[in-house]
Amino acid sequence: CNLNGEKTNQIIHDALEILVKLEHRGGVSADGKTGDGAGLLIDIPHDYFTRVCDFPIPSQREYAVGMVFLPKVSNQYNFCKSTFENQVKAQGLSILGWRKVPVDSSQLGEIALASEPNIEQLFIGKTDEIDETTF
Repeated sequence: CNLNGEKTNQIIHDALEILVKLEHRGGVSADGKTGDGAGLLIDIPHDYFTRVCDFPIPSQREYAVGMVFLPKVSNQYNFCKSTFENQVKAQGLSILGWRKVPVDSSQLGEIALASEPNIEQLFIGKTDEIDETTF
């Protein structure tokens, strides 16, 4: 969206151009490959999620998606996931499901590989008790 409320992806092109011109923004480590990362927040790709998720996706504006970086160690992984779920439920929201994010680790530096987390998306459903503004 732009300042006039029109849907456009120009800001994405601008952000990518800035990243190219400011290589140091990546916080590149000594191995020349590991960085602190950079991301862009865009609309939830509703049509895509309805195709790739193995659980039902509600209508647009009826759910949220969180990017969650989880430990690789099994007991820590399970503890973190259950903690997330308990906190979401404590807020009166529902857990729709988890989606493992496909990754290609082949370009990561050895420093990043050593600490690479499991990346998953947590889908959170709006309940009838919560209005859209509060959600």
